[in-house]
Amino acid sequence: MAAKRRNFSPFLSILVLIVLNIFFYLPSLEYDFVWDDKDLYINAKNIPLNNPWGNLWEHFVPKKDKMFMPITYFFWSFISSIGGVVDGQFVPYPFHLFNLIVHIINSLLVFLLLKKLLNSNLPAVLGALFFSLNPVQIESVVWISEARGLLSALFGFSALLFFVSYKKNVFVHTSITSILIILSILSKPSGIVFSLLIILTDWFLQNKPKAVDLLKRNWFYLVLVVPFVFVSFRGEATKIIEFEIPLTYRPVVWLNAIGFYIQKILVPINLSPGYGITLAFLKKDVIHLYPILIALTVFVLGFFVRFKKQYFYSLLFFVVAFLPVSNLVSFYYQYWSTVADRYVYVSIFGFAFLFAYFVETHFKKFQYALLIIIPIIYFIISRSEIAKWQNEYTLWNDCIEKYPKRIPQVYLGRGMAFEAKNEMMSALDDYSESIELDSNFYFGYYNRGNVLFDLQKYDKAIADFTRTTQINPKFVNAYVNRGLCYLEIGNLDSAIWDFDEALHLDSTQVDVVLYLAEAWEKKDSIEKALQYYRKAVSMGYKSEEIIKRIKFLENQKRF
Repeated sequence: MAAKRRNFSPFLSILVLIVLNIFFYLPSLEYDFVWDDKDLYINAKNIPLNNPWGNLWEHFVPKKDKMFMPITYFFWSFISSIGGVVDGQFVPYPFHLFNLIVHIINSLLVFLLLKKLLNSNLPAVLGALFFSLNPVQIESVVWISEARGLLSALFGFSALLFFVSYKKNVFVHTSITSILIILSILSKPSGIVFSLLIILTDWFLQNKPKAVDLLKRNWFYLVLVVPFVFVSFRGEATKIIEFEIPLTYRPVVWLNAIGFYIQKILVPINLSPGYGITLAFLKKDVIHLYPILIALTVFVLGFFVRFKKQYFYSLLFFVVAFLPVSNLVSFYYQYWSTVADRYVYVSIFGFAFLFAYFVETHFKKFQYALLIIIPIIYFIISRSEIAKWQNEYTLWNDCIEKYPKRIPQVYLGRGMAFEAKNEMMSALDDYSESIELDSNFYFGYYNRGNVLFDLQKYDKAIADFTRTTQINPKFVNAYVNRGLCYLEIGNLDSAIWDFDEALHLDSTQVDVVLYLAEAWEKKDSIEKALQYYRKAVSMGYKSEEIIKRIKFLENQKRF
C-alpha cells in the first residue's frame, strides 16, 4: 500500500486537479457580468464591439487614474473576437470560461512548484488543492474583472517555476524569468511582488545563504520592477483619496489585515466582496481589531517550531505576496475596505506550501484520506459562496445580509439592481440607506436623483443632483440630469446653464449638445437651436430626424 502511495503519478495528479477545479467552479460559467465588469472594463469604449483589437495599443500607454494592465486587455480583446460578442453585445460565458482555464493552469503551476520545492508528488497535489479550491479564491475565479489577477499569477508562478527549475545558462535563466515577471506586471501591477518572491524562494533553497549573495544573484529582478512601481503609482496617486490612512495607523491596519486573511484562509466562511472594514469602521468598533492577535500569534509561533525555515518561508511568502495592497501604502479600494479576498490569490501559496510540508512530514498515513476530505469540505462551504456571484442583486444582497450598515457602496449596488428590475421604491430605500451611512457619498444622491426623475418628482431630483455637484463639482452627469429636470419643469435658463457646464467639463457629449438645441428651441431662439443641432451633426450624429429638424428650423427662420 505504501508503495502505491509513493507512486501517485504526475498524470493522475494533473487529472485530479483539472477535474476537481472544473467540477468546483462549473456553475459560474452561467453567471452574469457583475460589479465593475462592464462599467470599467468589458465595454465598447475599451474594446470596440465591431473591432475588438481596435483600441489595444491604447492600453499599452499608461494613463492617470486607470490601472495599467495591457496584457489583460489583450486577452479580453482576443476573447471578444472569438465569441465574446454576440449580436452586438458582450456575453459573459467566454470570459468566465477564460478565468476558469487560467485558474486551472495556475493550479497546475502551483502543483509543479510545490513538487519541486518538496520533492514529493501527493503532498504537492494536496497543496495545490488547498490553493485552488479554498473558498477564498472564489472571488478571483468567478469575478470576470479579476482575470487581471489570474493572469498576473499565471506569469508570476511561471517565473518562479522556471527560476527554480532551469539553471543551465545564466543569461537564459535571467532573461526568461524577467520576461515572465514583466508579463505578470503588465497583467496587473501587483505582479511586482514576484521579484521579491523569487529572492525569498532563492533564500529558501540555499543552505544558510548570505543576504549579500542573494542580492548579487538577484539584484536585476529588483531593478526590473522599479519603472513599473512609478507607473502603478501614477494610476492610483491622482485619484481623490480623501480617505487615505494616516501613517501612524498603517502598521495597525496592516497587522489586522494579516490576521484577517489568516482567519479567512483557515476558516473560509462568511466571505464577501464588501467586508466594509475601513479605518473609520475599525476606529468606531475596536473589537474588529482582534485579528491583530491572530497575526502576532502566528509570527511568534515561528520562533518555537522546529521547522523554522519552512515556516518562515510560507509566512513571508504569504505576507510579501499582497504587499502592494497590505495597507502600508494607500490604494483606492481602501474607501471600500482594507481587505478583499482577491488580494490573497497568490498569497495562499504560502499556506499551501506549509500544508503540503505538514502532510509530507507528519500526515503521510492520511494523504489519501485528505485527498477526499479537503474537496468535500471546500465544496460544501463554497456552494453558497459561489452562487452569490450569479448577478448584481444576489451579490450585493449577500453582502448586506452578512455585513449590514458598514459601507454605502453595497447599498448602491443593490439599489441599481432593484432599479434594473424596475423596483423603484426598493431602489430609493437602498440609495437613501447609502446616504445615511455616508452623507458625502455622491453616488447615492446621484442615483436617488435618477429614480426621482423617473418618478417625475423633479424638485426632489434637483435637490439630489445639486447635492451631488456640491460634493463632486466635476460629476458631468449630475449637471446633465439636473438640466433635464429643469427642462421638464420649464426652467429653461437653468437647464441651459447646466448643459453648458456639462459641455465645459466634457465637450464630447453629443447628447448634451442636442439637449441644448432643444432648450434653445423651446426659448424660441431658432438661431441658437440651429447652432447646436448643426454642432451635433458635425460631431457625427446624423440621424434622419435631426436633419429634418434642421431643415424645418431653417424654413421657419426664412419666414
